[in-house]
Amino acid sequence: DVVEACVQNSTHYIDVTGELPWMCDIIKKYHDRAKEQRSMIVLSAGNVCAPDEILCYSLVKKLGPLRVYREYFSQFGGISGGTLQSQIAALCSDDESQSKDPFCLGGRTTSNDRPEDLDCDSVQADEMFPFVYLAPAYNSSTGSRVLRRSCALFEQDEGTDMKYGDEVSIIIREGHLHKSAAEQQLQQFSSELPKKEVVEAMLASREKGALPWPGHGPPAETRKLYGAEVIAVAQGESGEWAHARWTSGCAYEVSAVASVSGALVLAEMQAECRGGVLTPAYAFHGTTWIDRIQAVPFANSSQKISVELREGKPSEEALKSQVSERNRRMVMGQEKLLRGAKAWAKPVLCDSAI
Repeated sequence: DVVEACVQNSTHYIDVTGELPWMCDIIKKYHDRAKEQRSMIVLSAGNVCAPDEILCYSLVKKLGPLRVYREYFSQFGGISGGTLQSQIAALCSDDESQSKDPFCLGGRTTSNDRPEDLDCDSVQADEMFPFVYLAPAYNSSTGSRVLRRSCALFEQDEGTDMKYGDEVSIIIREGHLHKSAAEQQLQQFSSELPKKEVVEAMLASREKGALPWPGHGPPAETRKLYGAEVIAVAQGESGEWAHARWTSGCAYEVSAVASVSGALVLAEMQAECRGGVLTPAYAFHGTTWIDRIQAVPFANSSQKISVELREGKPSEEALKSQVSERNRRMVMGQEKLLRGAKAWAKPVLCDSAI
């Protein structure tokens, strides 16, 4: 086990995982030991959940402790063989009960779950922007739980005044301008088919070449079609509002930039590290991680990661533009894929025999 070896040898570790059952297990097994060994085990430092962590952290820095954090996540992209294999493994897992707890990674401050703490299981008009219909985002479950763990880690650290708020509510959703579109997305997250049938269908599709094998992913030209825009809105305990906006290219490029930037930061933190199984926001608090992520695009491409912080709530036009841009990317991307663009391929540096 790589994590166990890192803990035993007081070595830092970083990954881009988003699989909640595995993360719960790693925290249970290694958090206390890693803390004693001053080994930083940093989980979810890729596209899941770097955007969520950076936006929420930035808003806490601006507003202080929060009452509300609402995130409108919008992304268009493809799938790699590794992501598909992770989905298959998660469906084959027998222990999902713990990960369904909104606070399975920590951060519980109340004895009972509030409605806003629970995962999205129905389409609703947004209370802040009623013209937006909310459905689960692909990162809703993991992202909200990682943010709650950040809340807990900062709260437990008496050496920092960075506090997220005792009663902050955290909501991550994807917005749609039409209720029917939101309902279609909800159905994708709530299949009533038995998990065994879903896995068998995935495996059969992969055998036929309709889904990628591990090691295959979107090639460079296809990745240019992909991108994300995330708008986060927060209210501080003071009553003040602010919002932050994340824009980026392909999710896999984000994961590469965020995790490698994190690894470079970890290599410089030997004498001042915070041990334990950590979130990116807590692990990289007070470092250059956020600046490094925005400094250089993946492989010197044109799509840089950008984070903007502004006062007040976003405009209605900003939310409408976010949804329209995602839809535009989807239509353009699907047209190019239908015309022969490759949805996935093996890395260009791989041996042809692979």
